[in-house]
Amino acid sequence: MAKKSREKGKRGERAAAKELAMLFPGAKRNHSQADGADDSDVRGVPLWVEVKVGKAPPIQAAMEQARRDTDGRPPVVMSKKDRGEWLITMPLNVFRGLFPQALPDNDGWAEFLD
Repeated sequence: MAKKSREKGKRGERAAAKELAMLFPGAKRNHSQADGADDSDVRGVPLWVEVKVGKAPPIQAAMEQARRDTDGRPPVVMSKKDRGEWLITMPLNVFRGLFPQALPDNDGWAEFLD
């Protein structure tokens, strides 16, 4: 991998950790992966996070990697196209687990739908 690409990946991981820190104050980029260890890109969260950034982030491949490498935490992919917004991809069963009871009516979600 070219140095420029590695640096872009590191910046993406730092930015993703910063976003996650709004929900999980201990979220930080995981530096231990630099030695080639299979580890989540972000530590301090209850999820196994793979971060992908670029022109066309490989979301499916990243999800396969997260599922293969997870230590038992639910796998998610945080992806961001160049100059785009962050997206979270997760298996449907993980998403359902976030809402153990029926979702509220749509009126309660208006603020999130902008």
